[in-house]
Amino acid sequence: ADVLLFPSKYEGFGLPPLEAMACGCPVVASSRTSIPEAVGDGGRLVDPDDKEAWIQAVTEIVAGSHRDQVDAGRRRASEFSWDQTAEELLEVVEGVAS
Repeated sequence: ADVLLFPSKYEGFGLPPLEAMACGCPVVASSRTSIPEAVGDGGRLVDPDDKEAWIQAVTEIVAGSHRDQVDAGRRRASEFSWDQTAEELLEVVEGVAS
């Protein structure tokens, strides 16, 4: 893909942008809910209601070099892992159980 568009207004975490960044696909995502936390500096964050901002972001990515964004996206995605997620969830569960 040339770019992943993720204009979600209601999102639990934002796995699709992380998966895209891990694969080297530039991301333009919503600046709402938990998505900025997931995407970080690895993608472009845009107000989901700002049509012109989406058009501009996609146009710039498709027309130009996005190597820096791809590299930033891969770095950001590498900060997350299923092992880390499982360990953190286990800590929460053990804390609640004790």
